[in-house]
Amino acid sequence: MTNARRALVVSLSPLATDPRILREIEWLASDGWTVDSLGIGSIPDPRVQRHFATRTAPRWTRPRLVKGLLFSLVPYALRYRILTESLIPRDLRAASRRYDLIVANDVDFVPWLVAGGRALRAAHGRVHLDLHEWHGEQPGRPSGVIARLVRNFDRWKAASLTSEVFTSRSTVSPGLGEMYARQYGIQPPTIVRSLPGYEDLVPSPVDADSIDLVYHGIPDLSRGLGLFAEALPLLEPRFHLHLMLMGSAADQAPLRALLTSHADRVSFHDPVPVTEIARRINEWDVEVMFFPPIRPNLVFTLPNKFFEAVQGRLGVVIGESPDMVRLAQAGGFGKVIEGWTAVDLAEGLNSLTRDDIAAMKESTRNAARDLNAENEGRVFLATIETPVS
Repeated sequence: MTNARRALVVSLSPLATDPRILREIEWLASDGWTVDSLGIGSIPDPRVQRHFATRTAPRWTRPRLVKGLLFSLVPYALRYRILTESLIPRDLRAASRRYDLIVANDVDFVPWLVAGGRALRAAHGRVHLDLHEWHGEQPGRPSGVIARLVRNFDRWKAASLTSEVFTSRSTVSPGLGEMYARQYGIQPPTIVRSLPGYEDLVPSPVDADSIDLVYHGIPDLSRGLGLFAEALPLLEPRFHLHLMLMGSAADQAPLRALLTSHADRVSFHDPVPVTEIARRINEWDVEVMFFPPIRPNLVFTLPNKFFEAVQGRLGVVIGESPDMVRLAQAGGFGKVIEGWTAVDLAEGLNSLTRDDIAAMKESTRNAARDLNAENEGRVFLATIETPVS
């Protein structure tokens, strides 16, 4: 492996706070690739040689009326060039042929890559598509006119993920991989899980009279946090909830409002960089991830926080999310709640003894040696090295 090989990692997300992007950069750089990046914000990692920050959308496209006209009257390809391709810096578009590998994350930049067709594939050798979540039919989505127009545009972008431009594909969980293969008629993407680096930690002691529950991440009420708030007053006094939330004060306000009357049982903590999460949460006992299966991304969720809890040597309490259940039961570090109500969650937590929790935490010692970024990086690198057909 030599530094002559150049890779471009692209994602329409804030790269410096996107754990999966940071891992891809680390894996590639460690394997001898010279890595550039395209995404929102400043350079995400010192190993990136050149970062191309996305531009802001043209000012004239920002008014709601203009957006409505763009989504209702302008053809998809032109709309895409105006709303998304215009965000790509001109100097990257001019220089992009020099890359031996492009790693595209999710579908935002897929139409731009596919537009290069065979010439793009020949110039770059390999173009890998990493699908962080489900991009397909979503039961239960809003059915208004605007929502339908946006959904049709999203469907147009996602249709390009079947292109032969992509020499390899990956996604985050077996369930989503099977859905992609079934709906789009492609080979099942390789499963590359969102694993953090290995942490040499030991489980913290468990106090039978004071059990520390934790949830860290985005304060999205659709991810079961509303049910968590309902379950809190039903929990035995030994339980205390710690929240380490991302997002602005406005993002957090709905959840904080639900928890106001239980302030004595809840502690809020400032978020830490993604590389420090496992060590920060190590002092607590159980991470709770109770995601009602209201859409495919939640049915087959296998989130960062699940693996960060393992590296932090915490037990996990989860709902009947199949991809999490398989790993938690095989590793012996999880409690599965049957049912999706607040009462189900409270009863499941109340049933846990001090010994149950200590045993789950102890089981993460072995699980952490397997479920880490160092191991998963080999899967990712093997996937992108698949011979171009």
